[in-house]
Amino acid sequence: MKNLALYESYASYYEELDKNGMIPSRKEKAARYRAEHYRETVKAVRRAVELLNDTEKRIIDMLYFAPEITFDDICDNMCLERSSVYRYRASALEKIACAVFGE
Repeated sequence: MKNLALYESYASYYEELDKNGMIPSRKEKAARYRAEHYRETVKAVRRAVELLNDTEKRIIDMLYFAPEITFDDICDNMCLERSSVYRYRASALEKIACAVFGE
């Protein structure tokens, strides 16, 4: 989720290389594959984020994208017990995995 803009720029880069004929013909297929890979990854992550409820989004954001926040801070901030935070995290990760890798 943190690298979506970067992945989109990678996809655009490979699409432009392919479109403008800036690469040898033997590497066109690889460029198309990489562009498609990055586009699909971005779509899957966006689809996964849409599936999460607000609590799951906040917990995932704090757990994985805010290293300065401790687990106890999350519990205090969200007014949740440790076990509830674990349940929300598990639910969010399951939804993300299903969206990215299929069911």
